Amino acid sequence: MLVRPLVKLLRSMTGLGLSDLGVPLSQLTDENVEISRGECLKDVATFMGKLSTYTMILQQSGPMGFRTLWEVENDAFGETVYVNLKPFLLPGGSILPAKSHGKLISGGSGRPLIVRWEHEHSGWNLLLEILAGYIANRRSISGAGATARIRGVEQASSTAVTKKHLKPVQFTLESIGMEQDDLEGQELLVTEILDLYHSVLKHRELGIVGEFLAFVEGQGLPQIGEGSAGYGMDLVQLTVQILEDALLRASQRHGSEHCTQLVISAISTLSTLVNVTPGPTWFLLRSSKLFGSNQKGGYSSQGSSSVVLAAERTTGSYNVTIAILNLIRSLFDDAVRGCLSDWPHEVPAKEEVLLRAVRFMHVEIWVEFAGWKFARLAERFEIGKTIANLYHEILVNCTTLPAHAVSVPRGSHIGDY
Repeated sequence: MLVRPLVKLLRSMTGLGLSDLGVPLSQLTDENVEISRGECLKDVATFMGKLSTYTMILQQSGPMGFRTLWEVENDAFGETVYVNLKPFLLPGGSILPAKSHGKLISGGSGRPLIVRWEHEHSGWNLLLEILAGYIANRRSISGAGATARIRGVEQASSTAVTKKHLKPVQFTLESIGMEQDDLEGQELLVTEILDLYHSVLKHRELGIVGEFLAFVEGQGLPQIGEGSAGYGMDLVQLTVQILEDALLRASQRHGSEHCTQLVISAISTLSTLVNVTPGPTWFLLRSSKLFGSNQKGGYSSQGSSSVVLAAERTTGSYNVTIAILNLIRSLFDDAVRGCLSDWPHEVPAKEEVLLRAVRFMHVEIWVEFAGWKFARLAERFEIGKTIANLYHEILVNCTTLPAHAVSVPRGSHIGDY
């Protein structure tokens, strides 16, 4: 199944280009550009929120054969259709009702069947399932949680028929025909998926009202359905786990260029999720070692990203460093915005994460970056300006004044660094 080309096409259709370009909307002089981008983002979000068909590659024999799960009929127009005899629990959490009609696209005569079912479902949840499958496979390779690895449809042969209802037959990504790429191919796909989420969520100020964003803002992020490798997990949890795994491999010298790009995409996605669903993001970052950790002897600035940052100093290119700085800035802005509305139980988590993040930034980057080599001199000024602006905002907003007197950042800057 060609998932990656579709994801890349959708991201290009958001009208935002590469996620790391960082072009401020204030620099767009043509108002029509903003309107067009808003429409593009809305169309992509709506399209993925309500996919009208579900295509599967079904084996007719072997351990994942499904010949007993459907029958062949002729519709009112005399065309051959496939009718499923039992409900299908599909990757992404949707259920294809029994007696649904599917059209044969290709196959037959002993070859795998490519069947397209008329079935409305959420493409966003399907992408989450792919992310969960990636994490499950990574765990099985590392020896942690091997039982979570994606399986075929072992449940098919034991599907029980009750008096009134048919128990859904569970399908997984593998059983609907999605081939497992090598590690590099999986990293590329996961990177593209995270970049798509990031592109859609990044510019909410453009007035996007697509179903996906409305669902995210109103009810929380969609979760993986029961029976999948990542049952109950949402985008925040999956992104944090993907980031931790990629940083671990990079620190062990097992990472590749694709692994580094995956780190950047995961961090950038977290930067947008802080604005969309701040509560879960803060609590998960609290348990992460991205910005170092609190130990018995005090604070340790050696975070899970320290090795990756050190590797960047040898190349003179600082994409991960800049992504981390943008995440810290997003965390600070959210903390200031929420100073009047935070629930009491959220304050300790925000304080701990923010203190660790600022310490990490100061020790690992600020006190040393002037002596680093830079392949692109502009990155030196970008790093310095980002940190100096953040220090300025801290001095302006983090005072001993009462909470009602704290000002909210309004994009003020101290000028070019």
